[in-house]
Amino acid sequence: MLGTSDVEIDHVPENAVVIDLRSRSEYEAWHYPGAVNVDVDELVSTAEAMGRDKVYVLYCSRGLSSRWGALELRRLGFKAFSIDINRLRRSS
Repeated sequence: MLGTSDVEIDHVPENAVVIDLRSRSEYEAWHYPGAVNVDVDELVSTAEAMGRDKVYVLYCSRGLSSRWGALELRRLGFKAFSIDINRLRRSS
């Protein structure tokens, strides 16, 4: 994917909305504190409902869905980033 390097971050900014794009069972087994579980197919409508004034940080199992989701939200004018789930696990 082109242009993904600036989408990936290494920490969750203060007051960011953290979105977990994994399955409900994976979310229930472990999730970043305060993360919202959203199906990737509902990402755009969820972000629209939450507002464009927020910063969104997405994560998933392997990083593919979260990078795609961050790029898609950016294309629509949102401030969005992807973060590696292993980095989140170490920081929580």
